[in-house]
Amino acid sequence: MRRIGRVALELCIAGALPALAHGSPLVQILAPPDGEKVRDGDSVAVVIRVEAGIHPLSAWTLTLGDRTRIASGTQPVDVATVAELSVDHLAAGERLDLTLDAIDESGGRSAARIQIGRPAPRFAVIPLEPGYFSSVPYGFLSVDDAGSVLIIGGTDSRAQIRVMRLESGEVVTLPVEINATEGIKLSPDGARIVYLANFRVPGFDAYMQAIGYYRLATGERSPAVWANSQFFTTDHTGSRIAYHEIVGFTDRSIPIQQYFFYDAATDTKRQLTNDPDAIHWGTDRFPYILGRVPMISGDGDSIVFASSATLGIAPSDPGLGVHVFTYDVPDDRMRYVTSLPRGTGFDVPALSRDGRWLSFVATESGTGRPPAPALIDLTTAELTLPLLEGVRGFASFDSVVSPDGTQVVISTRADLDPRVGNADHNMELFVYDRITGDVSQLVETVGGIGSRPGGCGSYRPKVSADARVVAFATARSSGEGCSIDGTQRHEIDGFYLRFVRTVPIRPGNRPPVFSVPERLRLGVGQPVELTFTATDPDGDRITFFAQERGGTDVLPGSVIEDHHDGTATFEWPTRLEHAGTHYLRVAAFDEGGGEVFHDIQIDVVARPACPGDCDGDGAVAVTELLMGVRIALGHSTLTACTDADADVSGSVSIDELVAAIGSALSGCS
Repeated sequence: MRRIGRVALELCIAGALPALAHGSPLVQILAPPDGEKVRDGDSVAVVIRVEAGIHPLSAWTLTLGDRTRIASGTQPVDVATVAELSVDHLAAGERLDLTLDAIDESGGRSAARIQIGRPAPRFAVIPLEPGYFSSVPYGFLSVDDAGSVLIIGGTDSRAQIRVMRLESGEVVTLPVEINATEGIKLSPDGARIVYLANFRVPGFDAYMQAIGYYRLATGERSPAVWANSQFFTTDHTGSRIAYHEIVGFTDRSIPIQQYFFYDAATDTKRQLTNDPDAIHWGTDRFPYILGRVPMISGDGDSIVFASSATLGIAPSDPGLGVHVFTYDVPDDRMRYVTSLPRGTGFDVPALSRDGRWLSFVATESGTGRPPAPALIDLTTAELTLPLLEGVRGFASFDSVVSPDGTQVVISTRADLDPRVGNADHNMELFVYDRITGDVSQLVETVGGIGSRPGGCGSYRPKVSADARVVAFATARSSGEGCSIDGTQRHEIDGFYLRFVRTVPIRPGNRPPVFSVPERLRLGVGQPVELTFTATDPDGDRITFFAQERGGTDVLPGSVIEDHHDGTATFEWPTRLEHAGTHYLRVAAFDEGGGEVFHDIQIDVVARPACPGDCDGDGAVAVTELLMGVRIALGHSTLTACTDADADVSGSVSIDELVAAIGSALSGCS
């Protein structure tokens, strides 16, 4: 039987009030909760309560959808399970009302209603780590346009950047020094890593900060432009860079920053703006950080940015606060596009490869409305805010247009995809198809950014050209200014998947096949050494993942290594503090969106102070001695207690039995 949730309680109260007021029957659906999902191989119990009002009860019916009667009766029901719903009652991707109606002999009626659905998602997620999270510090992600190369790394000054070739599973670690977490990008063509670092100044024994290159094919490193900026974007090849940097300070020590452009092919640098308010970092006059990262088109010919300054071409209207401009590189010409009302927040912008579509998240100050995804057509200056009507009233933190301009990846608490469902209004990622208007939910999670989203950072998803691959990080714990509803976990398997990428679910895909031992039993100090082998019926590459069930990492001190060839190894050198029962959950993911997971119970047994002391009380009782005899003779099997099995081998030898008898005779002294 499933849980009786808060929603069911609210329905109970809501349903009771009209019944008491009008003397009608009292009806309640106590379980499942509203928005429950029925998955393949699963079923949910329907628990109801029906009471007569002033007049005797005539009949009650429980229906699914418009016509399907699930249960009925003529007598009151005092909290009972009246039906079991399975996937057979719902089509894939279908969400239906479950309605409980009751009528009494006077014609008085009451009803309670919830929704249940059978998820049919179009996307699945694959973890980018095997589960050994301390191997890669929390940091950044970047993906190329093809969705075939991804980089992942951390916050250390010598970040261990991993280059992942997603088609082959090849993973290469690069000890690349960086100066800022945000200051690293993978060029859209997948050929270069562009990053902020210290480079040696030619002809001098000195280092300066520069935006530089790491060429993946050759390993060559070189500075591109001497600039101290982590806020930049590159064209398709990484040879043209749009960025901003500090050019001075005000008399109040506030940095003055301007927008710049650099072309590596000609080694030319241009300053695009020259106004103290070009990039403003938040004051009473400009309450939001305006500007952020300048966006450059794929061909490097167009740069788009926002500014609080008019630059002499935007309207000088005190009611306007955010001005959007485009800069045409070949013509060296600035063009004003449009403006947003004063006090509007302009965050996490993204630009399509052709330089036409600009997406961002807008916060409308003073309206009471939560942040919403927005999109501007830069050729017509048409602003769409919010991007989707369905997000009104729900906070949104991301709005990332795909490089090809056809899709927009957004994060929101809204429930936008009926094929999946987001009844708990957790902050989930969706992809919106601008051409068809269709919305697909990318993830199904619980916890994370939910009921109190204020102050939390966005997912900042990295998107391939057609948004078939989206890479991002989920939320683990609350922090300063951000209160999350618990660790963000995948609904299906309960994993906390920190770094993930999406894959489209292939119709007819068959999940991987692999098995694990259900239970291991060993003594403290004995290592756990397991090899996992999986095959895929469709020939897909396998990705392994492991985690302590209900935890956020592997078992303390253990390591899992995915060999990217259909095998993985798990090693755990147990210590005294590991004594007890542990549950390791191991999963295999395939490239078609399939997943299979298994749990392994691992009993780590502390060796007794003396042989045969099963309960560890310092003495061997007659019952413990007899148990040892029964095991030695093969009449019983070992329990969770150590019994006389001193070497924790799974059996009791004659020598161990003799030692246990000796302990009993000597009082275990």
